[in-house]
Amino acid sequence: MIRGKTRERSAWAELREDPVLYVRNRPQAVLIPLVFVLFVTLWEWVVRAWNVPNFLVPAPSTSCPRPAQWRAPSAAACGPGST
Repeated sequence: MIRGKTRERSAWAELREDPVLYVRNRPQAVLIPLVFVLFVTLWEWVVRAWNVPNFLVPAPSTSCPRPAQWRAPSAAACGPGST
């Protein structure tokens, strides 16, 4: 250690050492993902509750694939004659 200077710690090291202090010093680390989740949840709810047509504003659940669709389709699922 150099005299008068302290070694900077990584953000991960600070989080592991004291999570409460980390969040207190960096509220955006929690607030940004939280606001995103709340926004998408509210968007989904409004579209379904008000029966908004899909061509105007599609619900987030119609825009993103389901986990079963994340895998690549097998050759058998593509139909006959596909290579």
